[in-house]
Order: sequence, then structure tokens, then C-alpha cells
Amino acid sequence: NSPEVKAAVQAVDAQIGRLYQGLIALRETGLEINLVIVSDHGMHEVRPERVIQIDEPLLTNFITVGNGPQILIYLKPNAERKLVDDLYTSLKKLAHSNGHFKVHRREDMSAHQYDSSARAGDI
Repeated sequence: NSPEVKAAVQAVDAQIGRLYQGLIALRETGLEINLVIVSDHGMHEVRPERVIQIDEPLLTNFITVGNGPQILIYLKPNAERKLVDDLYTSLKKLAHSNGHFKVHRREDMSAHQYDSSARAGDI
């Protein structure tokens, strides 16, 4: 929410406007163009009460990937598989008391077609 961020967003918006106007001009040549703009919501401020703290000792046998709205948690090689269930149970309790996040196991993600991916975390 800083003035610098606002200026940067306005500059990008102006560039996209120029790009769009250029594409409209090209359309007169008969060229069909689709423009898709995506965003990652990376500028959204997170209030301190919504930050989720996970005790480091719980993650000793795990590798975590990500630090935003989605974190993938992988069991380290040669660690006991039971640790996934233990961590899942601990995180479910935390999620229930916190109310700001959800926890899923890989095998529970079939509805999202995410369970068969080698990149999907154990949790």
C-alpha cells in the first residue's frame, strides 16, 4: 500500500493500455489476437492475526515448498510414513482452532485432480 507500489501498478496499467491499443490497431489487418492477463494476488496485505505459525520441531522430518497461500509439505526420504499422519492431525487441530486455513492430504485431493501429480506434497 506504499506510494511506490501504487506508482508501479499505475505504470504497468499504462503499459497494458498501450499494448491493448496496439492490438486493436493490428486487428484492422485481419489478424485475430487474444489477450489474456493474469495476476497472482502477490500484493495482498496479510494481517498479523492471519499469519499461521507452525512449530519448527513439527517440520523436522519434512521439506516445505512455498510460503504463501499454498504450502506443499513433503516427507523427507527415509522418514517414517506415520509422521505424515501425525503432522496432518496436528495441522488439522491448528486449522480448526485458527479458522484461517485448510489442510489436505495428497490422497484427499483427487477431486482437484492433484493427487496423482508427482509434485503434489504429502500434505
